[in-house]
Amino acid sequence: SYTNLRNAILYSSSYKSDYYQRIATKQHSNSNSWNISGKAGKSIGWNKLTLSINGEYGSNHYQLLISDTPADFKLRNAQMGISIAYHPLDFLSIEENSSLNFNHQESKETSISSHLRYFSHDLAVYIMPGHWQIEWKNELYHSNDKTVNTSYFSNLSVSYRKKEFEMGLMCNNIFGTTRYDRRYLDNYEQIYSITRLRPRDLIVHINFDL
Repeated sequence: SYTNLRNAILYSSSYKSDYYQRIATKQHSNSNSWNISGKAGKSIGWNKLTLSINGEYGSNHYQLLISDTPADFKLRNAQMGISIAYHPLDFLSIEENSSLNFNHQESKETSISSHLRYFSHDLAVYIMPGHWQIEWKNELYHSNDKTVNTSYFSNLSVSYRKKEFEMGLMCNNIFGTTRYDRRYLDNYEQIYSITRLRPRDLIVHINFDL
């Protein structure tokens, strides 16, 4: 894909009285970006195993106002991932997704350069014997940015289902993680996201079909 944006309004930013303010100016700029992505997968008859790999690369050229002067910027994004789905038994299924993500923003005119490399992993296990269903989901995020904590979550749920009713027990955040840190790079800013969580909770639910 390719996108060309012409005569886009440039904004000036300032920090006043504990908040950031962005104001449209009379200056304009042009930007262009392109992106390429692909995915390939293969099913293997051995125990219903499916493997797939995916990749993506994109580049965006644009301008920002630095001290009321337009400056050229470039943001590059790359992602490589692998997915595995394994279904060895009728009542057992395992799914795993891992990806390496890379972001690099630079401006030669202002000597600004920042980069971020992070990994994300998701693992889900489903056990479904008879009327029972057990789900165990895990998520791991870690980065080269030492100011951002490694984040790991694990949720477990057990349910018993019949046509007339369903009941179950859910345990969220099994290991009591209290915060979830992420960092993002986009065209205009670096974003640190910190989500506060309750250490752990148990939920019992019962549903009836009347």
